[in-house]
Amino acid sequence: MSKNITIISGVIGLILLVISVVNYFAAGFLDFPTVIIFLIGLPLTIVYCIYNIQDIKYLFSRRAMQYISNAFVASVFFFGIVILLNYVFNKHSFRIDLTANKQYSLAEQTIKVLQNLDKEVKIIVFFPSSERSGITNFISEYQHYSSKLKYSFYDPDRSPEIARNYGVSMSQTVILESAGKLERIFGLNEQQLTNALIKVTRKGNKVIYFMTGHGERDIENFEADGVVLMKEVLVAMNYEVKAINLILEKSVPEDCAVLVINGPESELYKTELDSIDAYINRGGKVFFLLDPAPSPGMPKFFDKWGITVGNDLVVDPSRTGQQYGYSIAAPYVTEYNQYHPITMNFTDGTLYRLVRSITPKLGELPAGVSVDYLCRTTSQSWGEVDFQSDPNNPDEQLDAEFNKEKDLQGPVTVAVVVIKSPGVSPFISASSQKGAMVVFGDSDFSTNQYARTPNGDLFLGALNWLAEEEDLVAIPPKDPANRRVQMSAKEAKFILYLTVFIIPGIVLIFGLSVFFRRRSL
Repeated sequence: MSKNITIISGVIGLILLVISVVNYFAAGFLDFPTVIIFLIGLPLTIVYCIYNIQDIKYLFSRRAMQYISNAFVASVFFFGIVILLNYVFNKHSFRIDLTANKQYSLAEQTIKVLQNLDKEVKIIVFFPSSERSGITNFISEYQHYSSKLKYSFYDPDRSPEIARNYGVSMSQTVILESAGKLERIFGLNEQQLTNALIKVTRKGNKVIYFMTGHGERDIENFEADGVVLMKEVLVAMNYEVKAINLILEKSVPEDCAVLVINGPESELYKTELDSIDAYINRGGKVFFLLDPAPSPGMPKFFDKWGITVGNDLVVDPSRTGQQYGYSIAAPYVTEYNQYHPITMNFTDGTLYRLVRSITPKLGELPAGVSVDYLCRTTSQSWGEVDFQSDPNNPDEQLDAEFNKEKDLQGPVTVAVVVIKSPGVSPFISASSQKGAMVVFGDSDFSTNQYARTPNGDLFLGALNWLAEEEDLVAIPPKDPANRRVQMSAKEAKFILYLTVFIIPGIVLIFGLSVFFRRRSL
């Protein structure tokens, strides 16, 4: 066999062996293509060794061996430094995500959940082997923030017995196991995995009841004024969502985590209000979302809870809401109570189309009741008493003028939080309280048309706090930024000529000129 052929065989064999080894360490497992590459490279390398045995012997001669020994010592020293640095950085890692929308970073809500994790959780992933590397990298981001997570990966086609043991009949299934409790999700993204972690480590599922019977927002309505999108988000966050009519039920069920009364259009009956009173006094949590008149304000009910419900319409001529195409009766709120868990670190603006003032009661509060504001409008706003609003046309451009004798001077509070427990503060978690209530002066900020905006985030934040589940999260997907270059036909043709003809032509001309110049010497 020609020596050149054996050299080529040896080079190709060595390259294939290196590729197979690198691929094995990169993937973390031995797949079929890697085995094939290795089995091709190994005999090619052996052929080279057989036909070039004399050259190999020379390499191990005395002088050559001295050079090889020096090179070996230098290599060992170099790799020793690399291993040491790898160990140090593994113990004290530093990460930075340079993508525009932090595509490869976990959300702050997820990090909070992981840091508070106090139980060991096994994550068993059943996905095709081809997706193992990406999923392993994704799970490793979670493990970076918590040592409680244990991770296993199985291809259901290659490990059918393990899949059967977990009742897995289809690929792309993830099982979370903790303290004998299982949680199953299909597909894998950050919101799914984070909420599954919360669910598998907590006791039972909490039930959210939406009150009906007085024209409240419908949790099954897909129209703009419905709240079905909010219901779907709550279900995705592992809540059970049910409707309840207190006229028929007589009392709030024992399994109710939060009772939501969203936009009643008529007065609640005394028996219903008595049921709500009793529910709060026994430690219940209620979420009221009211609207300006003619919708009911129930001032007597809220007065005994330390809340003043204004018979007014909040207007804001500062044009913050008007820049979005709404009237002055749609204030845009950016001031929040940074000392309360619901609005702490909440900085996004929220929009309220037709909202009434909801303020803490002046003077002495009822015994054991503590009230504080959550959000309020700008100083240029006020609560207009003599207003004419059309609920069917909330975006009409209203003319209003502040009357200091009757109107409520801004900033105007539009949401408050109430705690019912002797000697407590509204700034701490609802979990240590006997009863709690959140009241907003507007209900349509929670509807389908605002579910994907900061309005929806604030609604969920308030509800999670009431349900004592501040950790539950709704994490939007992070779509990669569109960085494609858009070129016209003329620009594309120029790039084609430049890269295919002009640049190679210049190189060719330069090379020929050098060739002929040397030839003439």
